[in-house]
Amino acid sequence: MGKVWLLAIFIWATSIAAAFAAMDPQEVEEIKQAAPLHLRGEVNEDAFIKEIDFPGQERVMSIKVAEVLKGPELAQPGETIDVFYTYIPHWLEVEGGAKMDIAVSDKIEIWLVPEGGSWKPAASGDTVTHLFRSEERPEHMAQPFTDAASGFFDGIPLLVYVILSLSAIFGLVSFLSAKLTAHYR
Repeated sequence: MGKVWLLAIFIWATSIAAAFAAMDPQEVEEIKQAAPLHLRGEVNEDAFIKEIDFPGQERVMSIKVAEVLKGPELAQPGETIDVFYTYIPHWLEVEGGAKMDIAVSDKIEIWLVPEGGSWKPAASGDTVTHLFRSEERPEHMAQPFTDAASGFFDGIPLLVYVILSLSAIFGLVSFLSAKLTAHYR
């Protein structure tokens, strides 16, 4: 019975860790190939739209198109197009795909997909390449004091938390099992 519990907990923990894994580079390449619009340009504007529940913001950047690499009927050099994206602050640790790191004056190469009559990055920051990064990188959301105070735990990988949690759960189950077994003898 104990081995079944241990196996179940192990499967659960590994599935959680896999859910937060970064995208496979081959999968990113396939997404880029499928994107109908691929261009290079300069970010002229970056504006706030609204806050979202998960600490972040919906934002829109205006890109002055320098070169259209795919989908020339969708954009022309010299035009400005708006690209909507989700901003996640740098101080928030998230596993998975790359965050969008956009600043005015950045020169970028970007792969876009249509959504609701506008454009968005095909796979967030994984489909944006910086050709030139502006020196000034704005932080659109201040880090809450409670997050700053928890800096002690920064840098500890998710796997360590999972292993410690599993050890505590396994220890508690073993302790309770031993007590129940002793009680019913």
